Amino acid sequence: MGIIGSLAIIYVSFEWLTVNEDASLTTLCLQFGTLGAGISMALVSGALGTALAGDIHKASMRSVSLHFTRNMLGAIAAPILGWFLTMRNSFHYEQLRNQLSFASQDFLIQMNDLVRKFTGTGMSASDAKSKVTAIIAGNAQKSALLDTYHDSFMILLVLGIIILAASIGKVATGKGRSLVQKSARVTADKKPPVTLLLNTPDKSK
Repeated sequence: MGIIGSLAIIYVSFEWLTVNEDASLTTLCLQFGTLGAGISMALVSGALGTALAGDIHKASMRSVSLHFTRNMLGAIAAPILGWFLTMRNSFHYEQLRNQLSFASQDFLIQMNDLVRKFTGTGMSASDAKSKVTAIIAGNAQKSALLDTYHDSFMILLVLGIIILAASIGKVATGKGRSLVQKSARVTADKKPPVTLLLNTPDKSK
């Protein structure tokens, strides 16, 4: 279960590393469902492995410890991940803006063509330049956000590879535990000693 789930995570993460704004919505929905199923299988596999990793009578305590640890790590990782993605978004946006500041001659030609196109529809030159600037800024923000998504998908890909390696290692080393535990054998030759009580005369009489 862990191997199948990790393979699903790796597949979707790898596909999303090259996704762009022209991606099909249906394909994204299917991939999102596949990712959710893969994460669920990986989590269930880890929960079962923890619950059955020792004395079966103490499985509930191990399960409680596992979920408590997961919740704590999730609560700590969520703001850190949000801060990291925000910083990466700002970095990509500033990088794109610097590239536009020192734009090539081809970019300036395309920008002037857009301005002439808008002025040809009856728009004033100042309004046309403002609209072109807004379009360029919007496209830069979209590109920066998409690059930030790619960074997060790279993190997800690394996590999927780690889960896959752990699952394969568990199968290869035979560290799993069966649901039905075998009871210890009681050999027939190990019997308690028998004491024979003989009627002996009472010497006190």
